[in-house]
Amino acid sequence: MGVPATIDDRNRAYLERFGSGFPDELAILREHGKLTGDWSNVADHCLTEAAAADILAELLQLSAADRDALVKASLLHDWYKRMERERVATEGQGTYDASATASEHGLAALGVPPAIVTIAHRVGHSQCRYFIDHPDAPLLERVMFWLDTITHGNHIVGVDERVDQLESADRYRELNERGRTILDGKTYFQAQREIALAIERKLVQRTRTASSLSDEIRRRLEARNQQAAAPTSGYAVSVVIPCRNEEGNIDAAMARVPLLGHSTEVIFIEGGSRDHTRSKIEQAVRDYRGSLHWKFIKVDGDPSKGEKVRTAFAAAQGDILMILDGDLTVPPEDLSKFYEVLASGQGQFANGTRMVLKMEHGAMQFANRIANWCFGRIFSLLLRQRLTDTLCGTKVLFKKDYERIVANRHEFGDFDPFGDFDLLFGAARLGLKITEVPVQYRERTYGKTNIRRWSHGVLLAKMCWFAFTKRKLFKSPTA
Repeated sequence: MGVPATIDDRNRAYLERFGSGFPDELAILREHGKLTGDWSNVADHCLTEAAAADILAELLQLSAADRDALVKASLLHDWYKRMERERVATEGQGTYDASATASEHGLAALGVPPAIVTIAHRVGHSQCRYFIDHPDAPLLERVMFWLDTITHGNHIVGVDERVDQLESADRYRELNERGRTILDGKTYFQAQREIALAIERKLVQRTRTASSLSDEIRRRLEARNQQAAAPTSGYAVSVVIPCRNEEGNIDAAMARVPLLGHSTEVIFIEGGSRDHTRSKIEQAVRDYRGSLHWKFIKVDGDPSKGEKVRTAFAAAQGDILMILDGDLTVPPEDLSKFYEVLASGQGQFANGTRMVLKMEHGAMQFANRIANWCFGRIFSLLLRQRLTDTLCGTKVLFKKDYERIVANRHEFGDFDPFGDFDLLFGAARLGLKITEVPVQYRERTYGKTNIRRWSHGVLLAKMCWFAFTKRKLFKSPTA
């Protein structure tokens, strides 16, 4: 396996933090597998593949248990690599299959559950016959095979790029040809390419990924790396996630919200759900292991999003307050861009806009786009600041400024069910500099929208008139 000798400090910072959430598996890698010193690159490869597994589990909306199994299997899949290479060096290439069996027995002896041992070893050329005979093998096994094919050393690549590299390696030539007697005339790597591409096609259908699936995983992994490299000084952050019927989005939210500033508090607030959102949040918060601080606020009845946001903001402890809609149509990874706007002084109020970057197909109906454009123009005139999107749910401001908005709320009333205009009117009243942050709006992957397009459209028109009557209160932004 051609593996880069080192990875940069930014990648290492994220991988180390990610791996710390799986101490038992990390101990097997580094203690029992002896993947330290000159062999640390193999441990880094396993960590990279496990981080990619975590992202793919999120895209596939796997359960917490399946996600956990896939990540642990990815961490363990090459734990035996050092012993394997030493055996091959002394006994020849024909010992690969025997080394795989020894690896499985070793994991079992260390107490790794049989299901994870099986998934961990559904990788590489030795499993081609299995997948030819079992094209509909369990999902986690197919995902494991595909992930290992696209993880080259510490990098995520395409299937063709990875298999081309394997086919060109002189040390695998004899092994590759041996596959013809087992795989109906195909070499091992010909079969691996076909199997991986067939699995990829099904994964793309299931994840509804617009771009290359490996490119999407690479992009999300890079975003996590960048966040890990950010200085831990700065502001404390509170992220509020209002939820109603978002059961299928909870695991993804838990996995994707980044670490922001020197500490990040994340508050789920739920009310009015008719599915299992509440119990899902409770379980996810109990099971969480990581650097973020998760809280859960339960409210009775069916309060509006605006009421949920105000309740959660009142309980938030951070210097910076953020809203992330529970449908995750705005990628949680983009929160780091909002943080940077306030932390760097580019703005005092960061307002997401979905109207700049290309949206994912099906994310917003055409009539909604037209309405959002119109309301953006109207409110730009009324609030004396440029806005292209008034209803993007992601809004970020300093807590001290929010407290000033609360103190002046009597001037605008408390009738906004969304919470967007309460904040926009308040920010304009204080003369805060509103900076728009472009986000790539995604199609909802679970549940149905909580927006009632026509009745809420009428309410927006009323808010335009209300803002017109209050226009003298709005100030030009301060420098």
